[in-house]
Amino acid sequence: MFDDNRGQAYTLEGFIGSILILTAVLFALQSVVITPTTGGTVDRDARDQVRLEAQDMLVLSAESGNLSKMIRYWDHSKNPGQFNGSDGRSLGYSTELPPSSAPRGFLVLLNDSFMDKNGYNVILSYQDASGNPGGDNLVMVRNGFTTQSGVIATYTVTLFDDQRLTADDTRTLKACKEAPDCDYPIPDVYPKSPVYNVVTVKVIVW
Repeated sequence: MFDDNRGQAYTLEGFIGSILILTAVLFALQSVVITPTTGGTVDRDARDQVRLEAQDMLVLSAESGNLSKMIRYWDHSKNPGQFNGSDGRSLGYSTELPPSSAPRGFLVLLNDSFMDKNGYNVILSYQDASGNPGGDNLVMVRNGFTTQSGVIATYTVTLFDDQRLTADDTRTLKACKEAPDCDYPIPDVYPKSPVYNVVTVKVIVW
């Protein structure tokens, strides 16, 4: 009789243990939150959706002219020069959006869409003085450092000699490069044509 009771106790203990383990597994599965950094098919779908959203914002801003104006929103009175109202040349708009008078529609779209749930950077890649594509970079927004799960959307903008800076100094790009007091970093790599430079705007979201 004693052995029978002991066997029943072991059986009951194993049964209770199995229930506890199963309950823990079910709870863990229900606690998984699907985000753009979660692995698997959902991860790919989420990343593609984020990339598409960022690409649409680039296209919309480029077609309205806002993207080009923001690229030219430069303050060369600082030493070194920087985007007007930004946190510095190496940081861009890392803590605040550009002032309300700026052509900031593109950055407002990004901020409203990604700032609360993701981080994002905006990097300008342009032809250097020798005409090499992607020869140099300029930070427009740095919110942090990207991860392996980051997605990238790009758009190419052509700048022209007769386009003007859009901050306090409104000289043309051509006039700015010919003046000793203007340090707009993107060079004129086509001096014998109306084209000034070709800039790739890269949005990195993670």
